[in-house]
Amino acid sequence: MKQRVGIAMALLGKPTLLVLDEPINGLDADGMRIMREVLIDLTQNQGCSVVVSSHVLGELEKIATHYGIIRGGKMIREMTAKELNESCPTFVCLQTKNTEKAELLLRRKYGRVEKDENGKLRVYDAKNPEEIVSYLYPFFRINVTALEQAQPKDLDASEIDVRLGATWLDTDIIQQFMQETFEMPYYLRRSIEVKYSPYTAEWRINGKTNPSYNDVAAYVTYGTDRANAYKILEETLNLKDIRIYDTVEDAEGKKRRVLNKKETTLAQ
Repeated sequence: MKQRVGIAMALLGKPTLLVLDEPINGLDADGMRIMREVLIDLTQNQGCSVVVSSHVLGELEKIATHYGIIRGGKMIREMTAKELNESCPTFVCLQTKNTEKAELLLRRKYGRVEKDENGKLRVYDAKNPEEIVSYLYPFFRINVTALEQAQPKDLDASEIDVRLGATWLDTDIIQQFMQETFEMPYYLRRSIEVKYSPYTAEWRINGKTNPSYNDVAAYVTYGTDRANAYKILEETLNLKDIRIYDTVEDAEGKKRRVLNKKETTLAQ
């Protein structure tokens, strides 16, 4: 709103010269359109010259007839809109290992092919990169064929060895493995999650105690009453052996933990 009010005040005296600094700053799309229409009307119908300082080149292109380029507070170049367009043609930039060969081939088809300061080729007559690739592909097909022949054969399942607990495995892979193997009910899939901490190199399964004892896969097929499948998987991911302990009380009344060999064997 301040932008519009400021420009309205500047127009009250019907000036012959109007200098505007970033006049479209803060305006929405409709405001920018109105501003363009006002400035064009001032120059074409009211004899007012308008000087606009702006970095929004896309908007200037729609209204400007002359350009002045300022650097370090000095005017370094003046040109008309036509001259600017001619000095800024579009081009396709190409980088290849065999620049010399590519340049020779491109010059057969395109009228203006230049090499920039970085050794890349600029093709000014091409419509798009796909056009150039389509043109050069037959000439470099021999390289593609050589690369295809050098590719190793695809591995089959028997050649892939993955160990649970490998730190390079993504948690999503372990999550999917857990859900599919343990036939996890859908209502538990958000509450039981696999987490990995890169700081402690430790795997953790949140919500591992959530399955009910009626879950056959968790407590019978892949787990036991003392250690369900999710607890066993967590220990396996951390490369630990699952061990089941009982708490017993000795003759002196002191409690101590004793390994339950039967339950440990079942869990392992």
